[in-house]
Parts: sequence; structure tokens; C-alpha cells
Amino acid sequence: MSWVGVDGAVNSGTATFTETEEGDTQIHLVCEYPRGDQDEASETGHVEVVRNSAQKDLQQFKELIEGSADETGEPYQGGDAAAGEPTG
Repeated sequence: MSWVGVDGAVNSGTATFTETEEGDTQIHLVCEYPRGDQDEASETGHVEVVRNSAQKDLQQFKELIEGSADETGEPYQGGDAAAGEPTG
């Protein structure tokens, strides 16, 4: 999955999802954004802010996906049954 920001801060990135031998999912995230006119210390701080934000977002995504099984225990397949959208 890839994206390019169209509003606000210029950014783009790619996330790849790979199944591990244990049946888990490994996520590899690459984010790109302009460096700007910052000194090295400020740049390091900015990188940490981006890294922390990405880790928080990935944790929330993990919790959403892992908590989205239906009453039968089957993983959520997309759609919204209440809105009449396909769910499988």
C-alpha cells in the first residue's frame, strides 16, 4: 500500500505486509518527507516525532485489525453490513 500526501505537509510512503512462517504479519513502513532547513539536532528531533507517530498509528491499526473478528471468530472482510455493503 502506498500514499502521497495531497494536503498539508508533503509526504509519501509505502507499507508492505508479509506473512511470517509463524502465521503473523510483518509490516515494513517507509516514509518520505522533505528534509527542510533544519540543523542536525532539530532534524533528529523531527525524525523521532515522525517515528513515534508512525509507531502509534501502527499500534492502533494492529489493535483495530486484531479486534475486528466477527461473532464467529472470522476476520472482518470489509464492507458495512448495516449500510448494505458487501462484507465478504
